Amino acid sequence: MYYIKLSMLPPIEKIRYIRKLEKFLSDLVYEYPSHNEWYNKMIISMYTNFDRDIILAVEKCDIIGVAILKKTDIEKKICTLRVDEKYQNLGIGSMLVKKSIEILETERPIITVSSDKCGEFRKLFNYFGFNIETVYYNKYRNNTAEIVYNGILLPESLLITNENTFEGNNRNNRMFSSVII
Repeated sequence: MYYIKLSMLPPIEKIRYIRKLEKFLSDLVYEYPSHNEWYNKMIISMYTNFDRDIILAVEKCDIIGVAILKKTDIEKKICTLRVDEKYQNLGIGSMLVKKSIEILETERPIITVSSDKCGEFRKLFNYFGFNIETVYYNKYRNNTAEIVYNGILLPESLLITNENTFEGNNRNNRMFSSVII
Protein backbone atom coordinates (compact mmCIF):
# COMPACT_ATOMS: atom_id res chain seq x y z
CA MET A 1 0.00 0.00 0.00
CA TYR A 2 1.20 3.50 -0.78
CA TYR A 3 0.04 7.12 -0.69
CA ILE A 4 -0.21 9.48 -3.65
CA LYS A 5 -0.52 13.26 -3.69
CA LEU A 6 -2.74 13.75 -6.73
CA SER A 7 -1.23 17.09 -7.76
CA MET A 8 2.14 15.39 -8.24
CA LEU A 9 0.87 12.96 -10.88
CA PRO A 10 1.27 13.43 -14.62
CA PRO A 11 -1.97 14.63 -16.28
CA ILE A 12 -3.04 11.25 -17.70
CA GLU A 13 -2.53 9.49 -14.37
CA LYS A 14 -4.29 12.32 -12.56
CA ILE A 15 -7.38 11.98 -14.78
CA ARG A 16 -7.41 8.21 -14.28
CA TYR A 17 -7.37 8.60 -10.50
CA ILE A 18 -9.99 11.39 -10.58
CA ARG A 19 -12.35 8.98 -12.36
CA LYS A 20 -11.59 6.21 -9.88
CA LEU A 21 -12.11 8.61 -7.00
CA GLU A 22 -15.50 9.68 -8.34
CA LYS A 23 -16.60 6.00 -8.22
CA PHE A 24 -15.02 5.50 -4.79
CA LEU A 25 -17.04 8.40 -3.38
CA SER A 26 -20.23 7.91 -5.42
CA ASP A 27 -22.38 6.62 -2.57
CA LEU A 28 -21.75 9.80 -0.54
CA VAL A 29 -24.72 11.26 -2.41
CA TYR A 30 -26.92 9.40 0.12
CA GLU A 31 -25.32 11.28 3.02
CA TYR A 32 -24.76 14.54 1.16
CA PRO A 33 -27.39 14.98 -1.58
CA SER A 34 -25.34 17.66 -3.39
CA HIS A 35 -22.14 15.62 -3.30
CA ASN A 36 -21.80 15.08 -7.06
CA GLU A 37 -22.20 18.79 -7.76
CA TRP A 38 -19.67 19.62 -5.01
CA TYR A 39 -17.21 17.02 -6.35
CA ASN A 40 -17.30 18.49 -9.87
CA LYS A 41 -16.80 22.03 -8.53
CA MET A 42 -13.97 20.82 -6.31
CA ILE A 43 -12.12 19.26 -9.27
CA ILE A 44 -12.51 22.47 -11.28
CA SER A 45 -11.27 24.50 -8.30
CA MET A 46 -8.26 22.21 -8.01
CA TYR A 47 -7.25 23.16 -11.56
CA THR A 48 -8.28 26.83 -11.60
CA ASN A 49 -7.67 28.14 -8.07
CA PHE A 50 -5.02 25.61 -7.03
CA ASP A 51 -6.63 25.57 -3.59
CA ARG A 52 -7.31 21.83 -3.43
CA ASP A 53 -5.29 18.69 -3.26
CA ILE A 54 -6.09 15.05 -2.78
CA ILE A 55 -4.17 12.37 -0.94
CA LEU A 56 -4.97 8.82 -2.01
CA ALA A 57 -4.22 5.57 -0.22
CA VAL A 58 -3.73 2.99 -2.96
CA GLU A 59 -3.49 -0.79 -2.95
CA LYS A 60 -2.74 -2.53 -6.27
CA CYS A 61 -3.89 0.56 -8.24
CA ASP A 62 -7.22 0.65 -6.33
CA ILE A 63 -8.16 3.59 -4.11
CA ILE A 64 -8.71 2.40 -0.56
CA GLY A 65 -8.66 5.77 1.20
CA VAL A 66 -8.78 9.48 0.48
CA ALA A 67 -8.35 12.89 2.05
CA ILE A 68 -9.57 15.85 0.00
CA LEU A 69 -8.00 19.09 1.21
CA LYS A 70 -8.71 22.79 0.84
CA LYS A 71 -6.07 25.36 1.71
CA THR A 72 -6.54 29.13 1.42
CA ASP A 73 -5.50 32.11 3.53
CA ILE A 74 -8.59 31.74 5.70
CA GLU A 75 -9.46 28.06 5.49
CA LYS A 76 -7.43 24.91 6.07
CA LYS A 77 -9.84 22.03 5.83
CA ILE A 78 -10.06 18.29 5.34
CA CYS A 79 -13.16 18.28 3.13
CA THR A 80 -13.46 14.51 2.80
CA LEU A 81 -11.85 11.69 4.76
CA ARG A 82 -12.77 8.18 3.81
CA VAL A 83 -11.30 4.68 4.06
CA ASP A 84 -12.83 1.63 2.39
CA GLU A 85 -14.62 -0.53 4.98
CA LYS A 86 -12.34 -3.52 4.27
CA TYR A 87 -9.30 -1.42 5.21
CA GLN A 88 -10.58 0.41 8.27
CA ASN A 89 -8.79 0.11 11.63
CA LEU A 90 -5.43 -0.47 9.94
CA GLY A 91 -4.02 3.04 10.49
CA ILE A 92 -4.84 4.33 7.00
CA GLY A 93 -7.18 7.05 8.30
CA SER A 94 -4.54 8.15 10.81
CA MET A 95 -1.90 8.35 8.10
CA LEU A 96 -4.23 10.35 5.83
CA VAL A 97 -4.87 12.81 8.68
CA LYS A 98 -1.13 13.07 9.45
CA LYS A 99 -0.33 13.82 5.82
CA SER A 100 -3.23 16.30 5.69
CA ILE A 101 -1.89 18.13 8.75
CA GLU A 102 1.54 18.39 7.09
CA ILE A 103 0.15 19.70 3.80
CA LEU A 104 -2.31 22.12 5.41
CA GLU A 105 0.38 23.29 7.84
CA THR A 106 -1.90 23.25 10.85
CA GLU A 107 -2.37 20.88 13.77
CA ARG A 108 -6.08 21.75 13.81
CA PRO A 109 -7.58 21.52 10.33
CA ILE A 110 -11.31 22.07 10.07
CA ILE A 111 -13.21 18.87 9.40
CA THR A 112 -16.93 18.16 9.50
CA VAL A 113 -18.76 14.91 10.08
CA SER A 114 -22.42 14.03 9.87
CA SER A 115 -23.90 13.25 13.26
CA ASP A 116 -24.73 9.81 11.84
CA LYS A 117 -21.01 9.07 11.47
CA CYS A 118 -19.56 10.75 14.57
CA GLY A 119 -19.05 7.49 16.40
CA GLU A 120 -16.91 6.11 13.58
CA PHE A 121 -14.51 9.05 13.81
CA ARG A 122 -14.44 9.58 17.59
CA LYS A 123 -11.29 7.55 18.32
CA LEU A 124 -9.40 9.11 15.41
CA PHE A 125 -10.39 12.67 16.29
CA ASN A 126 -9.60 12.13 19.98
CA TYR A 127 -6.15 10.82 19.01
CA PHE A 128 -5.40 14.04 17.12
CA GLY A 129 -6.99 16.27 19.77
CA PHE A 130 -9.70 17.56 17.46
CA ASN A 131 -12.46 19.45 19.30
CA ILE A 132 -16.09 20.09 18.41
CA GLU A 133 -16.49 23.81 17.76
CA THR A 134 -19.87 24.13 16.04
CA VAL A 135 -22.95 22.12 15.15
CA TYR A 136 -25.05 22.97 12.10
CA TYR A 137 -28.53 21.49 11.88
CA ASN A 138 -29.98 20.64 8.45
CA LYS A 139 -26.80 21.93 6.75
CA TYR A 140 -26.50 19.21 4.13
CA ARG A 141 -29.44 16.92 4.89
CA ASN A 142 -32.73 17.43 6.69
CA ASN A 143 -32.97 16.15 10.28
CA THR A 144 -29.22 15.64 10.49
CA ALA A 145 -26.57 17.67 12.24
CA GLU A 146 -23.14 18.40 10.79
CA ILE A 147 -20.50 18.45 13.53
CA VAL A 148 -17.59 20.84 12.91
CA TYR A 149 -14.23 20.18 14.53
CA ASN A 150 -11.48 22.77 14.97
CA GLY A 151 -13.35 25.78 13.63
CA ILE A 152 -16.45 27.02 11.89
CA LEU A 153 -17.73 26.89 8.34
CA LEU A 154 -17.45 30.29 6.76
CA PRO A 155 -19.96 31.68 4.26
CA GLU A 156 -18.98 30.85 0.68
CA SER A 157 -18.56 34.56 -0.15
CA LEU A 158 -15.67 34.79 2.34
CA LEU A 159 -13.93 31.74 0.97
CA ILE A 160 -13.33 32.94 -2.58
CA THR A 161 -9.62 33.65 -2.91
CA ASN A 162 -6.78 32.91 -5.28
CA GLU A 163 -4.02 33.84 -2.87
CA ASN A 164 -2.01 31.55 -0.66
CA THR A 165 -3.19 28.37 -2.29
CA PHE A 166 -1.37 25.11 -2.87
CA GLU A 167 0.06 26.40 -6.14
CA GLY A 168 0.80 29.90 -4.90
CA ASN A 169 2.74 29.15 -1.73
CA ASN A 170 3.62 25.51 -1.99
CA ARG A 171 5.26 25.17 -5.41
CA ASN A 172 8.45 24.06 -3.78
CA ASN A 173 6.86 21.78 -1.25
CA ARG A 174 9.86 19.64 -0.33
CA MET A 175 7.74 17.24 1.64
CA PHE A 176 6.73 15.49 -1.59
CA SER A 177 9.82 14.91 -3.68
CA SER A 178 8.13 12.09 -5.54
CA VAL A 179 4.63 10.97 -6.42
CA ILE A 180 4.43 8.38 -3.65
CA ILE A 181 4.19 9.83 -0.14
